[in-house]
Amino acid sequence: MVGIKSFGEAINFVFSNPKLVILPLIVLLAFAPIRAYLQKDISSIYPLEELEKGLMVEEYGAVGSAFLPESFLKKLLFVSLLQLLISSAIQYGIVLYSAEVRRGKNFSILDSLIVGFEHIAPAFLLNILIILIIALFAIVVAFPFLIIIGLGVLGDTHGLVSIGLLLLMFAELVFIPFLVGMTSVVFPAYVLEGSIGKAIKAMFIPLRKKLSTYGFGLLLVLSAIALLVAGSIAYTMVYLLSPNFVGILIGLLLQSPFVALLFVLTSVAGLIFYQNLVDEVKLLSESSGIMPDVRTY
Repeated sequence: MVGIKSFGEAINFVFSNPKLVILPLIVLLAFAPIRAYLQKDISSIYPLEELEKGLMVEEYGAVGSAFLPESFLKKLLFVSLLQLLISSAIQYGIVLYSAEVRRGKNFSILDSLIVGFEHIAPAFLLNILIILIIALFAIVVAFPFLIIIGLGVLGDTHGLVSIGLLLLMFAELVFIPFLVGMTSVVFPAYVLEGSIGKAIKAMFIPLRKKLSTYGFGLLLVLSAIALLVAGSIAYTMVYLLSPNFVGILIGLLLQSPFVALLFVLTSVAGLIFYQNLVDEVKLLSESSGIMPDVRTY
């Protein structure tokens, strides 16, 4: 199965080239103080004392503050886009370096990083486009089930709401991994092809291997959940002890290696999956006597 094979090869490559993790890690560490400064005033941990129906209630736990100032959201959006911009160049460099090394060429990380920053603008726009594609398709899939949930709420029918929620969860569970697997080839295709148009067209190559694409996407999703949960635990443990700027900063610093590893793993895995898919499509086309409309590397 191409998906499992590609994911396994990606893990081996990343562990054989651990220095790749340094690149996104530097970006995450550099932005950690900025994010900590933005989040320091958004406190969500405090004892709650409130009067409810004439009774004093005290909870000694975490209480989330739902209030997020518009100014905070604007600053957070700006910082996030800036970080994505720089990360796009880093991602380009990682994919290029990985592709050259897999070809057996002697290519330095510094050279690949320089090329990455030369392509920073289109790489950034492509990442934005990928995010929009995933969000759009996720909304389209969810829409009919949201209607069912809405009808249940309007009719005060709890059973209908429950059915709608279960169907929504099932649909997203089936669809999201496939969509992740399908879109994972877009960025590496751009790096190898040098064209955003060809990169978008490459998104349809995984349709030739639907089961492999779903399996690969599911592995990416599960690895993302595992690493993000591990990073969140490290962050939360520090934040609970010190819910201030220093605590947030230390938490973000501890969380960064997990996010950096995930960044490299998904970048390399997408490249290897794309290359293996192209090889598979070529073999299938040759066996049927049809010339493939894809390039091989």
